[in-house]
Amino acid sequence: MADINLHVVDETVSTNLLAKQARNAEEGWCVIADYQSGGRGMGANRWESNCGENITGSLILKPVFVTPGECFLISMAVSLGIVSFLDDLGVQASIKWPNDIYVDGKKLAGILIENEFTAKAVTRTIIGIGLNVNQHQFSDAPNPVSLRQITGQDFNVKAVAHQLFGNVYSRYLALAKSADHVVKMYHSHLLGLGEVLRYQDDIGQFTGEIRHVETDGQIHIVDTSGILRTYYFKEVKLV
Repeated sequence: MADINLHVVDETVSTNLLAKQARNAEEGWCVIADYQSGGRGMGANRWESNCGENITGSLILKPVFVTPGECFLISMAVSLGIVSFLDDLGVQASIKWPNDIYVDGKKLAGILIENEFTAKAVTRTIIGIGLNVNQHQFSDAPNPVSLRQITGQDFNVKAVAHQLFGNVYSRYLALAKSADHVVKMYHSHLLGLGEVLRYQDDIGQFTGEIRHVETDGQIHIVDTSGILRTYYFKEVKLV
């Protein structure tokens, strides 16, 4: 597990915002908060988390070896880092495209990635992760589950956060050595790969199976009529 520089704060609007403001921080700098007053997911989604019960944190990366057109490789590596961390706890998880972490059909963790680019490289990336740890009652979150609900155990949130972000950082460092391996492993954990499931796009519902996810994040789904459909984020969802 790679070493990270972990900082802990009691409360903040957003750990991603704190990380953005830490302009002089080195790669591997990480901050977690007991409570985020403005925690959010992708788009307009919010992340529900009781104070002190879950992991809400952000990690700074500087993936200059990744081109803007292949920036989804970072998301693949981060997703795999979380899956690897959960595997160490004996929890088998899947990745729901693009990067939600699911266990037995319920959402355990979400990822919010914010990149800074030049024309040729991704220069700085903020990895925000929310993972349900000890919370056992949720009010607004859709279909949530926590480690406590899965395992029946209570966890030391700060210790678990250090292990989680260390695993994510390790998987990211492995990306620099072999992007092909990361792509292969991402697909091996991808929820719905090769399964006929029901999806919905802006036209309506259809059944099909995921065949592949590109390194720019585009998903390929072949419907039951044999037609290849391709989508980017928020253009299709699993029903």
